[in-house]
Amino acid sequence: MNKKAPKKSSKPRLQDLLNPENIIEVPQPAPGSYDPNRPVSKNTLLLHQVRHFQLLEQTLPMSFRSGHDHQAIVTEGNAAEYLQKMTAKLHSKKAKPSRAMPATSSRRTNE
Repeated sequence: MNKKAPKKSSKPRLQDLLNPENIIEVPQPAPGSYDPNRPVSKNTLLLHQVRHFQLLEQTLPMSFRSGHDHQAIVTEGNAAEYLQKMTAKLHSKKAKPSRAMPATSSRRTNE
């Protein structure tokens, strides 16, 4: 008989997370790295994060959406406000996506 090894959980165990070897030190941002008046278009990482949250927001029930005017997000300060609001809503225990989104992959497979 060919026995299979038990499947390992993909979730990290709490004791593994609390291991000092697994703690990552995050340095303070450099002075001037955040400018609330800088156009968000000059920060592509932040711009993509905003767009990702906007797409995610469309999957939420209306009662959990931010109500934020997406056209008004033009500065890093506007983006920070929106991302903070959405993060708080997503970390709420009540927020659940209204439907499952299929996973997409940018990799092509040869079939």
